[in-house]
Amino acid sequence: MPADVKLFQTKDYWDIDFQNGDIHLTDSLDTALYMSIFCETRAKANEIANALDRRGHFSNIFNEVEGYEIGSKFWLYTERARNTQQNAELIKMACASGLQWLIDDNVIQGFKIDVMQKTTQIQLNITLEISPTETLYKEALINTFQ
Repeated sequence: MPADVKLFQTKDYWDIDFQNGDIHLTDSLDTALYMSIFCETRAKANEIANALDRRGHFSNIFNEVEGYEIGSKFWLYTERARNTQQNAELIKMACASGLQWLIDDNVIQGFKIDVMQKTTQIQLNITLEISPTETLYKEALINTFQ
């Protein structure tokens, strides 16, 4: 029975998919995957020029696990105007950090992240190993480095 909301990408954002006038559901892990990467983990004061721009996802005030924040610092590295291999590695590490809870909570067995640089975009290819016989592949194209 489908238990997750189906999301789709339109240009620079993701939205809920509708089918026959109702929210489209899926057996996938769309919500967990996208929230793990695109919700904003709060930056440390030394990671950003203006300490008031540290961000963070609003849901973290409800978190019962001390020191854990939903999301990743993907936002921090994609806002930098550098399309370099070093920045691509930081983006990959941020995505991996955001997804780690899926392994820790035994939702998936592993994941693979590929980050490809394009002129003004990055492409994320993420494969989640749900079980030894089941994988989920997602591709995201993000406009950045403007």
